[in-house]
Amino acid sequence: MQSKTCTFCRPRLLSASRSRVSMLTRRVNRLRGLREACEAALSLPLLGPLPGDLVKLILRLLPLDTRLRAREVRRGWCALLDDASFWTRVDLSKSCGVNPRFLDSWRRGLALLRAACARTKGGLLSVDLSGVFVGWQGVPFVLQWAAALSAADKASLRDLVAPTSRSLNAGQVTALCLALPLCRVRCDVICSTVVALPLLRREPPFALLTLGQLFVPHNEAGEQAILDIASALTGYKGMEKLHARNFPLATRAVVDALVDAAISAGIKDVQFIGCGLSPTALPALTRLLQSPGFVCLHVWNLGLALFEGPALPAFCEALRNCTSLKALKLVMVNLWDDMAVATQLIAALEVHPSLQKLSMERSRTDGTPVMQQAAGGCLARLIARSTCLRLLSLEDNRFGEAGMTPIFQALRNNSSLEKLAFRVLIGGELISPEFARDVVLPAVRANTGLRTLEGLRLALPEVHAGEYGHFEVEEEEAEPDPSLLEVEDILEARRLADEEAA
Repeated sequence: MQSKTCTFCRPRLLSASRSRVSMLTRRVNRLRGLREACEAALSLPLLGPLPGDLVKLILRLLPLDTRLRAREVRRGWCALLDDASFWTRVDLSKSCGVNPRFLDSWRRGLALLRAACARTKGGLLSVDLSGVFVGWQGVPFVLQWAAALSAADKASLRDLVAPTSRSLNAGQVTALCLALPLCRVRCDVICSTVVALPLLRREPPFALLTLGQLFVPHNEAGEQAILDIASALTGYKGMEKLHARNFPLATRAVVDALVDAAISAGIKDVQFIGCGLSPTALPALTRLLQSPGFVCLHVWNLGLALFEGPALPAFCEALRNCTSLKALKLVMVNLWDDMAVATQLIAALEVHPSLQKLSMERSRTDGTPVMQQAAGGCLARLIARSTCLRLLSLEDNRFGEAGMTPIFQALRNNSSLEKLAFRVLIGGELISPEFARDVVLPAVRANTGLRTLEGLRLALPEVHAGEYGHFEVEEEEAEPDPSLLEVEDILEARRLADEEAA
């Protein structure tokens, strides 16, 4: 007896059937490209390996997410991928080729990692999670994953690289090393100077731990703790970044010991934030720039003078000759207090062959047009002559229109700069509609490389004294400036073109 479907249910069944067909169609289209590529490779003349060996080679070269989908192409491949050797090495680094959606979310990255580990059959060898984004609001999921690993995988795992988007604290890195006692662990750590000592000395349970980055946000034990850190750091291998905050480095012997230890350890990225560096630190910073392969220097000096004295020429010469340097960030160093010093420092960067990011922030001019124009002219020469600079951050320098005019004029003939920032602590650099129309817009039109321009805003309308001495301001907001709107439209069109090309 044939079953009958009621009139009410039939539309729902039809809708469900259509959804199923649509899902299957998308699935087939998604896998078609993979099948065609692999079948094209198999159709090539074979000079030595058997077809099965060639398939295995192709599958091993595929990113992790693509390899998991390859199980759905044909039954033979599914059986082939049951071999645990395809899953023993999990690569989720920044250059792994996995779809970015798995790297942008730690939850999706964790799901992909678990899918691979489920197929290792207790033979997991290495895991690289350095490309997975965690974020400050996320959780250190690597701890959850390590705790849930099977005993066989814990025994076989030999190398683990934790996500670099978030540092682990002392308790978390201790738990990770205890959970994987036979594994070489590499991670970034944030801790105090006292806690950092056993990590650097590789005391149990940190015998197989390597710090990729050490961020020390505070020092509670004075200069002696810094000397102890320097002693433990000397000869330490594998660390790339050292970020020191609020270290008392006014004494030359202390800063010399720390910098020489960093050079001995081969550290390529050093940040001194609120450490009170003085001109006596320039010889140490000079040696740092001269160390092989040095990449990034960041100094946040809280308004203390640094670039002056007899050691300045040697520092500028080292800066000019450091061909590996990619990023230089100078914050609150009173750069424009002495234009001769500023000119000498920036001249060393004008034709630098590798510098891509330059930040000179919170070094305010005195607000006079003469100083603003001099500072702007100094940077204009840098922009005009640089061929590899990608980012220039001039936040909270208070250039005014007098200082920004030569900068935008030089921008017209620059082809490398992608981001230019003038942002101040509240709002942005004030400009007039005429300046936006006659200076900013022509420069952006002529420059084809710029993608982001930040920190410009129109000056507010004048405030008039009202009745009874109170001030009255127009409640209606001013209409957006057409020149700045066109600037943003041009930059947005360029960004969209870049995304489509990628």
